Amino acid sequence: MPSDRIEPVIIRDSNDLPTGKDIQNIIIHMQPPPKKGIHWAVIVLFLALALAVVGVIWASVVYTELHEYRKTVTAMDTNLKKIDRPIPVHYPAGTSAAFPPSQTLRLMGTINDGQVRYIAQSNNSQVYVTIPMTDCKIVSGSPVCHYQGKSVTRFTG
Repeated sequence: MPSDRIEPVIIRDSNDLPTGKDIQNIIIHMQPPPKKGIHWAVIVLFLALALAVVGVIWASVVYTELHEYRKTVTAMDTNLKKIDRPIPVHYPAGTSAAFPPSQTLRLMGTINDGQVRYIAQSNNSQVYVTIPMTDCKIVSGSPVCHYQGKSVTRFTG
């Protein structure tokens, strides 16, 4: 008994198409045409690589500038430390190096209890002291008193 089975004809190229035969089952197996042009993955990879290179260059420039800035600041700091000159002191009228301005007392006025004396007050208003008139003099219209090696005026303290 002859076989009723039909063997398929596999055609791998368009030139292999049979002509003149009665073909019942044809399987055409052709390769897709090769892709031409640049693939998107290559473009994305190239852009990522370019971005990484630009990032590295930018980071190195910033690091270099920061390093130069730190060197400049360190040099300036070193130069400032080399200066051991004392800060000049401004001595208001009636004060001197022998009697520098008081940092804690300020003249508030006078009291008269049979003897006129100046009264001075501390910064925190907790301490009051009296200074005899013999330790004071008028300089430029304002009293200046010498108390415990300091000059006390209305503007000190």
